[in-house]
Amino acid sequence: MSTPLLFKLTAAGQAAAWNASNTGIAFAITHVQLGSAQRPPSGQETALTTPAQVSPIAAGSRVSPSQIRLSAMFSGAQTYPIHEIGLWAGEPGTS
Repeated sequence: MSTPLLFKLTAAGQAAAWNASNTGIAFAITHVQLGSAQRPPSGQETALTTPAQVSPIAAGSRVSPSQIRLSAMFSGAQTYPIHEIGLWAGEPGTS
């Protein structure tokens, strides 16, 4: 079963979203990162507080004009509470 999530776009994400000619937005979400820190987002984040795993996006589709569906596979025997999720245009930590 899917769980709908409401994401907050950070200031860094907004800046990255504008295309080079500043006429619109265009970027590809390439990775999902999961973390276990609990804190209210401020909108100024540029990284997860306690990152645990990262995975490239395996597939995606547009569900409606304002909704997309992304798939990513996380492997391994790690167990941890997921309290933070990062969506990245590029692999986290590689700038």
